Formats: sequence, structure tokens, C-alpha cells
Amino acid sequence: MPSHPTVVFAPDRRPAVRVRQRLLRAREQGAEFDHAWRAALSGATAGLTPHEATGWREALSATRDGWRCAYGREPGSEPVWRLGGLVD
Repeated sequence: MPSHPTVVFAPDRRPAVRVRQRLLRAREQGAEFDHAWRAALSGATAGLTPHEATGWREALSATRDGWRCAYGREPGSEPVWRLGGLVD
């Protein structure tokens, strides 16, 4: 039983961690963001059920601009600042 009545399911955060790790490696190797993003997203969702993979791809894609800013070490919008070092 969840500790709070509105908490039904907390997703496994490992796919987001895998995206972060893959993007860090790709940036160190000098890869362009678009190529690094596709590879990171694919690798991060590998091994998940189709339903989980779809959910993670949608969630991560919704924050793609923030990941791009962090990858390029560029300032982002206020919501991006709130990610606070997610990639760095």
C-alpha cells in the first residue's frame, strides 16, 4: 500500500539516469546532440516493456529542450534551470 493515498505508482527512474549517462559520454566524445539524443533515448528504453518504453519516450521527449540546453551547457528557461545539473 502506498504511503500516501494519491501515490499509486512511482516510476523507476533508471531510464532517466541512463539518458543522462549516455548523453554525458556522447558529449565527451564530441557527438552532436541530435545523434546523441536518439542513441540515448533508444538505449535508455531498451529492455522495458512496450508500455513502459512508450511512457518514458514521451516523458523524456517532453523535456528534450532542457536536455539540449544542458548538453550544450546553454542557459535555459526557468523550468530548465529547475532541472539543476541534470546533465552536468
